[in-house]
Amino acid sequence: GGGACCSPRMHSATMDEPLLTEDEAEGRRGACCPALQQGSVWGTAFNMCSATLGAGALSLPYAIQHTGVVLGLLLLLGTALATQWSVELLVSAITVTNVRSYEDLTVHLFGRKMGVFVEVNIIVFCFGTLVAYTVTVGDILRPVLQMCGGWEWMQACFNSTMSLGQVAAVLIFWGGLMLPLSLVDKMSALQCTSLFGVISLFYLVLSVIVHATWASIAEPLPALEPIKLWSPSMSTFPAISIIMFAFTCQVNVPALYEELQPRSPAKMRAVSLRAVGVCLLAYALIGVAGYVDYPASRHANLLLNYDVANEASAQPMIPAYLAITITVLVAYPVNVFPCRYALDALLFRRLCGLDKDPTRHRMVRHVGLTLLIAGSGLLIALYVPGINVVFQLMGGTGSAFICYMLPAAFAWKLQLPQLRTIWGKAACLGLFFVGLIIGALSTTITILNISSGSGGDAGNACNATA
Repeated sequence: GGGACCSPRMHSATMDEPLLTEDEAEGRRGACCPALQQGSVWGTAFNMCSATLGAGALSLPYAIQHTGVVLGLLLLLGTALATQWSVELLVSAITVTNVRSYEDLTVHLFGRKMGVFVEVNIIVFCFGTLVAYTVTVGDILRPVLQMCGGWEWMQACFNSTMSLGQVAAVLIFWGGLMLPLSLVDKMSALQCTSLFGVISLFYLVLSVIVHATWASIAEPLPALEPIKLWSPSMSTFPAISIIMFAFTCQVNVPALYEELQPRSPAKMRAVSLRAVGVCLLAYALIGVAGYVDYPASRHANLLLNYDVANEASAQPMIPAYLAITITVLVAYPVNVFPCRYALDALLFRRLCGLDKDPTRHRMVRHVGLTLLIAGSGLLIALYVPGINVVFQLMGGTGSAFICYMLPAAFAWKLQLPQLRTIWGKAACLGLFFVGLIIGALSTTITILNISSGSGGDAGNACNATA
């Protein structure tokens, strides 16, 4: 979420003030199940999972391939702990300052110019994520379109990276599901779909595990394709950035904390522990199983390893393609929220002077910004060839700065209670400087790989479906 200036009022990513109204009781009664009622611990945790779990999971086997299984699991665990620590610091800073957004908190502690810089970073990061998710919809439906080979118009090329069939599929999903879900006014309204998205992701995880187990029994790996347990190299740093991107959820924490009822740091800690734990389990399973299944694969997208159109053993994976599609569809609107709010704060509340009356033309702004964000993201996604480079760049820049370095900077500036011990100070400094070093190295290596033509396998979707 974002705001215009230091305001004690409770802003959130929905542009409502306050977010929770007298309709809360009705919302609770209408929840999909009692445990997931609006503002509950598990309901908020599943919303947090939905903001975290997504297309980033598809590149985790690729990341494990460049680290080895043991090192990869240690990096997943370390990133999960860093994520939990950053969320705790962020919630504590919100509680101490009574400021309800990343941008307002930054302005409050570091000035207006830094606040604008953070707003721009959040907009770019969230928008890049939306573009990657839109690309993913086309990528994961590619094998399904291959099976519709009799429809010649679907095989025709739209451009060098997408077929007309993929464009049609993306447009249908975008117009029928992604855009309407993005127009939802409250994150709590997505709790039921968030649960469905988490279940779909775990179905994908289970499918990958079953396929890997069956393949290892039916065709044991040859000696030329050993499973690497510990394989550090320069490629490890871009792999870490993929992992950092996969755990990114901090930009949604202010809005999620705002909807938590009753609200307290201890209760939000319980939410984040559940959410981060669920994500760590899912990522560890899919990362290791996907790598063990195809240890020599050059594809950065896990699902491109399965030739479901031609191999009978891979056809049971078709429902898994649909499962990750559902996961992406659920994660998409959750990532629209902070991008829309940051744009609203930057364009309207500051430039147009709507700070004193933030509800003025609220619905027009809400719909207009949603169409602008989702529509422009769709147009760009139609010409983006792959997702792994996007994940690496976003993980090394936006994730490192916004999600790890900035919460540590908040904590150090405020000297939060968590920093009263030497261990707390060390953890805070470690979060900041490790995020800085890994972000700088991974981004540099990724850019060098792109310039040398070894930035990853994006594939040619048009030829793939022809």
